[in-house]
Amino acid sequence: MPEGDQVLVEVDYCGICGTDLHMVLDGWGSPDTVFGHEWSGRVIEPGGSGLARGTTVVGGPAPTCGVCVHCQANRPSLCTGRSDAGDGPELGAYTRYITRAPDHLVAVPAGIDQRAAAYTEPLAVALHAVTNAAVHTGQRALVFGGGPIGAAITAILVGRGIEVTVAEPGERRRALAERLGARAVAPDDLDVPSHPGRTTADAAHVVFESSGARA
Repeated sequence: MPEGDQVLVEVDYCGICGTDLHMVLDGWGSPDTVFGHEWSGRVIEPGGSGLARGTTVVGGPAPTCGVCVHCQANRPSLCTGRSDAGDGPELGAYTRYITRAPDHLVAVPAGIDQRAAAYTEPLAVALHAVTNAAVHTGQRALVFGGGPIGAAITAILVGRGIEVTVAEPGERRRALAERLGARAVAPDDLDVPSHPGRTTADAAHVVFESSGARA
């Protein structure tokens, strides 16, 4: 049950992240915890949020501490006081109801499907990567990996007028990259310079690594 000004949310959708799989298959998680951090839901009890009951909201990973050096520098993803869902007391969204502080929820604009809204957190990861890369129109980008994050990066880049090549071994993911407007190739088919000090004629200005594969 919510405490203080916390908001009670009924979860409608929650994605399965690669991290969630690691929690189970590789033992990253802690016993008796609940996973799930890519989710959307509806406000049941608004607490101190000012949100109306029934408002569709999204949240991200476990709340941050707000006081460590990274939080103070507005880099909450590096928070040293946070325990992610599945690795501490904070409950994830693989449950019917969750509670969150008002400032850890974002209302979803009207017209956005709830299922699509659950993709907000991974889309934010991709947008953060593209923003930090400062890539601009007229440049070429190479994306390694056409999975969920790689596909999101590709969609953002194409939407900004960037020429994108996606290196992906999976045929279905290559097909998705092409539907998004990118050129897709198998990694072994990439042009490789003949010498470490040289580049190919169409070398990428920016490279995004989203495959998670070992070098």
